[in-house]
Amino acid sequence: MDCVSLLVKTCGMHDLAESLPFKLLLACHQGELDEVRRLVESGGVTVNERVWPAVNDSFGRSVSSPTPLMAALGEDYLDVADYLIVLGADLDAIRFTDGYPWKENRKLHHIKYFLDKGATPDDWSLCEAVRRNVEDTVCRLLDRGASPSAKTASSMAALETAICPGHIKMVERLLDNVPSPTADDMGIAVQFACRVINSKLSRSERFAIVQKLVEEGADFGVTETVEYLIKKGATSKEIFDDD
Repeated sequence: MDCVSLLVKTCGMHDLAESLPFKLLLACHQGELDEVRRLVESGGVTVNERVWPAVNDSFGRSVSSPTPLMAALGEDYLDVADYLIVLGADLDAIRFTDGYPWKENRKLHHIKYFLDKGATPDDWSLCEAVRRNVEDTVCRLLDRGASPSAKTASSMAALETAICPGHIKMVERLLDNVPSPTADDMGIAVQFACRVINSKLSRSERFAIVQKLVEEGADFGVTETVEYLIKKGATSKEIFDDD
């Protein structure tokens, strides 16, 4: 059950069920555009109003109820979402996270929708587009200011996401957008290049990824030796003397 459905079920059993913010959330969740219009035009609730405001949980993280826009998009009611956005719904209040319940087949669709509406890209969006190997969306996100060093809530870096399955062009695209790769960027690159070397990718694919990382400044020690061993099919243990 996603967070909006759970909220609907829980609040429906309490006094919150009669509050206008909850009624608006429910109407958005169910795609009832006429009811959404009626509630907003009544003046008793705004398009950005939440059932409850942000509070800090036991881990110190800010937690709040979903926005009406989240509720509409979670069920793909784009007519409701469009209406809310025209009236000033805050696009940047929507933060994608690993745990947010976008249905898997809609994730990329929602990223494109938000880009078209002018939202500021967040780290999750870039990592998701990289994971799906959709170069045009990755390029749009980078052009709009998404960080090539982006990480998801589970600390999976965009560069790592591209390296692991061997998305060579994606690795190149991300590294080309890092003005000056930091030690951390290259540390990630080296660490996960080891996985690439041990992967089932072809030798030419493995070589192409590592060669690109070397060109960008990744320190593999004696570069010529590494390149030679990769061509010969050596494992990362043989190359880096891993324990």
